[in-house]
Amino acid sequence: KLPVLYGIQADGAAPLVDNKIIKNPNTIASAIRIGNPASADLAKDSINESSGEFIKVSDDNILDAQKIIARKEGIFCEPASAASVAGLIKLISKGYDFSNKNIVCILTGNGLKDPENAQQYLQSNIIKTSSDPDEIREAILKY
Repeated sequence: KLPVLYGIQADGAAPLVDNKIIKNPNTIASAIRIGNPASADLAKDSINESSGEFIKVSDDNILDAQKIIARKEGIFCEPASAASVAGLIKLISKGYDFSNKNIVCILTGNGLKDPENAQQYLQSNIIKTSSDPDEIREAILKY
């Protein structure tokens, strides 16, 4: 059976979602910052054949997904890879039911490819404590 495919694009670079060429694509996810995909017809055919769809996610959604992946799975992926998880989160929040389904989000890019965005995003989330074990434990439990 053919799996259902979902194509995830960033808000500022979503030519397949918007069905038009984006002259100046803009997203933090540099690997998907494409305004006129070379294989657009093939991608559209694949999505249609599988009864899937294209959706857009914001840069904030992508950064949130990147953080979740790092925290929950210990994987530091680059923003374009995190877009797949951001898309899954968005679909679930829209009421899509993936119960009893096998879900695959492909993360091909290492976070070291684009560390600046993650570093900026994480700077505001640094927790500072003394070296006291009780204070450290308390800070971890709050987090």
